Amino acid sequence: MGTLQEAPSSFALAAGVALLTLILLRRSWRYERRRRRRDRRANGSAPTRSVGDAFSGSDRDPLVDAPPEVLRWHVALHETARDLQAELETKMVIVDQLIVQARREADRLERILAQCDARSSAAVPIESSVIPRRRSGLQGGEP
Repeated sequence: MGTLQEAPSSFALAAGVALLTLILLRRSWRYERRRRRRDRRANGSAPTRSVGDAFSGSDRDPLVDAPPEVLRWHVALHETARDLQAELETKMVIVDQLIVQARREADRLERILAQCDARSSAAVPIESSVIPRRRSGLQGGEP
């Protein structure tokens, strides 16, 4: 029974310690905020932000307080990304043009095949009607 009587006093002691800790932490935070304000006024610089502010999804630029080397690196990255994107777009346009040319050629070959089928049913030799003959003057070719 001695422990049950001591329980309220130990809870009160724990609550007192927790309250004292909160009060001291709050004073420490206030002191730190005042010190930062004084330092900013003395330096005349822009307010600093924590890492959490930079990644909080706000519209502010996370590199506003970055050193010049980091800013140069950031600009170089953006320029490289823009150049790579332009190269990719150019290659996409070229591939699209090649696809159009390939479709034209496929259509042309299908027409030639259709003509060959139509002429072969009419008993016309393929060599004389559709396929051009080799010239005898070409190098490496047979006469």
